[in-house]
Amino acid sequence: MERTTVPSVKDVWNEERHMIVAELAANEGQKDQAVRASWGCLEYVPIVISPPLDFVGDISVAGSPPEWRFPNTTEAELAGFFHEAGLTNAEKDTLFRAVRHDSEATGLRLLPEPDVVRSLSSTARAHIYHRLGCSPLNPVHNNAFRFTGTTLEQWFDDANVATKTIELVAPYVYRNGSMLFFADWDLVFPEVTDTGERRQLVSALAREATV
Repeated sequence: MERTTVPSVKDVWNEERHMIVAELAANEGQKDQAVRASWGCLEYVPIVISPPLDFVGDISVAGSPPEWRFPNTTEAELAGFFHEAGLTNAEKDTLFRAVRHDSEATGLRLLPEPDVVRSLSSTARAHIYHRLGCSPLNPVHNNAFRFTGTTLEQWFDDANVATKTIELVAPYVYRNGSMLFFADWDLVFPEVTDTGERRQLVSALAREATV
């Protein structure tokens, strides 16, 4: 008599799990974001979460001057890097006047003027800040606020932040891949004089996209 093998619960679940993964992959990108399968209809909705204001303390407005540190970098290498970033000649000249040798990092240190930092194009900012963020010597850039999305509107959608405050942030936002970044809080926070508004801003900047 032929013996019948009864699948275990684990085997059934593994089979169903593989089906779910395959169907999710096949339906990725559908606008209705719903997947139908033998086990029913799975629908996922993008949401944004942020820390409660009770967890956001008062933020100091004593911003420090911008500082860029380039470890193990020569002036010739920095000149080439700035050229790759697409900086204008005026921007490059202004930045190089702020270059100092950095013995601790065996490289270079810059204290760029705030106006120059603000005027950077989003492309140039992304190019420069990505490199700065790779070094712990640049904690502001290494720990930049980040959000998975493509527009500032998505980042601040339904956030209780004044339009004029968002406009202060906008020039400093840059993109790297599928994420938006904001690192220049030390230039923006001092301009937000209301404590409550600063806390709302920090809460919004710390948001995360999920489903």
